[in-house]
Amino acid sequence: MAGAALLGSNHALLGISRMAMRENLIVLVECAALALILKGVREKNPLLLYLGGGAAAFSLYGYLPGRVVILLGLLFGVLYLLLGREDLQANPVWTLAKLTVPAALGFFLVAAPILVATATAPPESAEYARQQFLFFPEGRALQQMWVNAATPAEGVWCNIRNGLSMFNDPSQHDRGYIYSNYGHAFVDPLTGILIWLELGSGLYRVLRGCSQPHDWLCIGSFLFLYLLFSLAITKAPNYTRLLVILPFVAYLTLEGIQRLVAFLECWGSTVTAVAMAGTILLIGGWNLAIWGDFVHKGSTQGNDVGATGRYVAARQRDPNHRFYLAASAAYPYFSWGEPAYWQSWIQFFAGQEQEVKVFPPETLLSQDLEPPFTLFMNEGVWEQQGAALRRRFPKGQLHRIPAERGLWAFEVADP
Repeated sequence: MAGAALLGSNHALLGISRMAMRENLIVLVECAALALILKGVREKNPLLLYLGGGAAAFSLYGYLPGRVVILLGLLFGVLYLLLGREDLQANPVWTLAKLTVPAALGFFLVAAPILVATATAPPESAEYARQQFLFFPEGRALQQMWVNAATPAEGVWCNIRNGLSMFNDPSQHDRGYIYSNYGHAFVDPLTGILIWLELGSGLYRVLRGCSQPHDWLCIGSFLFLYLLFSLAITKAPNYTRLLVILPFVAYLTLEGIQRLVAFLECWGSTVTAVAMAGTILLIGGWNLAIWGDFVHKGSTQGNDVGATGRYVAARQRDPNHRFYLAASAAYPYFSWGEPAYWQSWIQFFAGQEQEVKVFPPETLLSQDLEPPFTLFMNEGVWEQQGAALRRRFPKGQLHRIPAERGLWAFEVADP
């Protein structure tokens, strides 16, 4: 229960879940698959292993970083072979093989359709995947562009530095720019300390031979993911991808809390329990406060895509209402993207019969703007051409779009 509370209160998971993102589903799949595999291995239960393999295969159908679940299962198998020889009895390889077959059967039965589809996909479909790994030239080129580095090597080093410091450096915001909660690291400061304290303690227990299978699974998975997302994957730290590391962060944090409150055992079990519960509540409240900063910023400053979308959706019942966007690279309206993206974003919120058109601001005065319409632009365009629009459409109304930058909507009703 304490571990679930630590996992569920993480501010990044809360912020991304609030936006109805698909990425959080993979955390549930990961926890279910690895819990079934762990319990199946400990009890030598082929049914649990079969179900765990099937659950791991289900991750292939979701968010792409979720495919790491099967790698974590394989890593656990290797660590179990190396560290669990007493549990594997006289013939460790044969015993591990008997444990692996049910899990592999469940995995391949569920994964077969997508494996066939992936194998028969055209070569160009792998281009996106190659851009996500630093060991491909496409990935290094993307990383150089992503951080505005002078050379690919500088971009790689910047990615490594950002990834390795993601738990403790508050300047390391989400480089995927989905949950941009600036000024906060991926975890709260207390968790950022506890995970390293417990990681050192856990590795010491492993070396001393005092660890259990769940220690091998969680410590091995944390280190593997931490290094993978820092040394091999682009755009570090990318919070939506990093959600898969949260179960192991919760494990290390909980173990670290238990290690600290153990010093209070001389005061009695009640004091120890209160200290542990209080620490968990402190971490949960801290994460809620961090998430509250993100919510407050959104409610006060707004977001260009979301605020524009709500404005458009409120007018989608009128099929004759048109939406125009005067924007270009020199005078951007949205914070990123290009004209084709901008048009599709507005069209997504508009009615099927409503017209959406994007054109450069330089051609605004020559455009045939037919009422009723709404013209979106940034404050620079309005300062230059607002007076001419007022003369052309004297009954037009100017509305401010809540966003971090100055954005305007000039609306003209039926004449």
